[in-house]
Amino acid sequence: MKQKNKAILLGIVLWSNLVLGVSPPNPTGSDIRQNTAGGASVLLKNTVGVANTGFGSGTLASNTSGSFNTANGQFALNKNNIGYSNTAIGTGALSQNTSGHGNSACGVNALLSNTTG
Repeated sequence: MKQKNKAILLGIVLWSNLVLGVSPPNPTGSDIRQNTAGGASVLLKNTVGVANTGFGSGTLASNTSGSFNTANGQFALNKNNIGYSNTAIGTGALSQNTSGHGNSACGVNALLSNTTG
């Protein structure tokens, strides 16, 4: 009976990780592409982006191929997809950025409406 309970528990944990998107890079280290993540849904969709760092729920969640980005704060660089070399510090900083590069935003909702610049 204990084995069955362990199997069920393991199944629930694996299912919840899949549904909640907890599989991006290890929050205490880097993945093979040197991406580092800490928080729920951080770097959730990253496929080929390299050297990204995100801390805070939803940071860099839409990033697929953007590289060299740093986001710290809930939803910072949230919609970034292919943008590169951006730094966003603060809740919502650069959250609407999709393809802009070379931006620096510091503060709550800093450069919020920037998308491609």
